[in-house]
Amino acid sequence: MKTQDKDGNMLTACTDSEKAEVLGNFFASVFNRESEFAEVSTTQPRPCQFSSLDPITSEQIILKKLNNLNVTKSPGPDNIHPRILYELRHEIASYTTKNIVRDFV
Repeated sequence: MKTQDKDGNMLTACTDSEKAEVLGNFFASVFNRESEFAEVSTTQPRPCQFSSLDPITSEQIILKKLNNLNVTKSPGPDNIHPRILYELRHEIASYTTKNIVRDFV
């Protein structure tokens, strides 16, 4: 592994320890500590505020989302094909709305 020292002289690192030293010096020159650039914030974080704990969900909102599914896409991580969700959209919207309301009551 060929490298240059601080004076510009070409050096060759042959052993593993020499190569490790060269790479360590390179990474040390490229990466800086974050504390040198980080600014300390003096403001306090704002508390999270909710206007209500009621779910903002209705059957129409869920149905609208399911109506806009692209049925030509592949299944997501749940392995449910969008075509199945689209075909069962009315049942899914009704069931989901009832369960969300039940869970928040």
